[in-house]
Amino acid sequence: MRAMDAAIVVLSLAAIACSASAQRTPSQKVFLCYWASWSYYRVGNGKFSAKQMESTPCTHLIYAYAKIVNGVIAPMDPHLEIQGNGMYRRFNALKRSSRGLKTLISVGGWTEGSQRFSKMASSQCGRRTFVDSVESFLDRHGFDGIDIDWRYPTQRGGSSEDKENFALLLEDLRGTLDKKHRTLTVTVPALKQTISAAYDVSELSKHVDFMSVTAFDLFGPWNSFTGHPAPLRGRTDDSSHTLNVETSIENWISEGVDVSKLVLGMPLYGRTYTLEDPSEHGFNAPTSGPGKSGPFTKEAGMLGYNEICTLLSSRGWDVTRDPDVNAPVMVKGDQWIGFDDAGSLTKKVRLGERWKRAETPECRECLHHELSYLGEHFSISSDVE
Repeated sequence: MRAMDAAIVVLSLAAIACSASAQRTPSQKVFLCYWASWSYYRVGNGKFSAKQMESTPCTHLIYAYAKIVNGVIAPMDPHLEIQGNGMYRRFNALKRSSRGLKTLISVGGWTEGSQRFSKMASSQCGRRTFVDSVESFLDRHGFDGIDIDWRYPTQRGGSSEDKENFALLLEDLRGTLDKKHRTLTVTVPALKQTISAAYDVSELSKHVDFMSVTAFDLFGPWNSFTGHPAPLRGRTDDSSHTLNVETSIENWISEGVDVSKLVLGMPLYGRTYTLEDPSEHGFNAPTSGPGKSGPFTKEAGMLGYNEICTLLSSRGWDVTRDPDVNAPVMVKGDQWIGFDDAGSLTKKVRLGERWKRAETPECRECLHHELSYLGEHFSISSDVE
């Protein structure tokens, strides 16, 4: 199953993918927002740059991505980030307009894969060289921490020793980052088999500040049937009933994770399909491929939130909500789109109460604000209640 094949896309929309998490202290909420730097190159309403993130409700802004070159951290796009556009400088300058905001650089992602991480982490010397390069990188560019997005230890060309070596890498990073009170986060998958194979969960819990769980892209156009990318719960008549947000978090809890460090990743995008037969348009309906691409993201099978809002403002779309999925689906002709809105995201935050996530009016305001922010100020029919 290619359940995580397009997980990178959530972090590469024209805006930001956001996450709400447990409280670290009784008064502190954590609201992580990822920015895909390549959205700067898009045109019209698809273009998104640092200036549009001023006065953000996010507590942490994460710049996606940096890469690994010869065992050290390096910019993904030097022209954008350091030279002509100076995006690192502009990104970190956002802290002047948002009190208490922290900025992180994310290294890795789906495209970066596993092999370079695996090679770097395979020896004490390799880990030390990488950690030293991270310290210099953060000092030079002004970031407050780093997100490690290794997809995934022991897999995709990795080594059977990655599980242990990743824990050692995080231990080394923690020791260095603590000298200047910097933040360490990891991006991790939702599927139980990947969690068990790739991570020493107790060591992750010990060394990181947060773990951002990619509880999305559980279904998508790589399947031959329709499915929502991030269903709240499994549908009772679905053979893939374990692929949902609730089970994703329970998978980590069953491995003994420190629940206070979990961050629930929530997508602000849609997964789209082309139906084989428009008259058969429910869940698990046969599909002939991905849905049509949008004018900004230009990727078949995926639409940005602003593109979805534009479609919703036009006529002819039938919007429904399955009681288990608890998120909208819109259908018109042979096009089928599953996405999240303010209402479905709020339900996911409320579900977090089971995992000691206190849902507050302030958090609801953040969700509503962020949805409008990400959608380029497009309105949506469902408000946060």
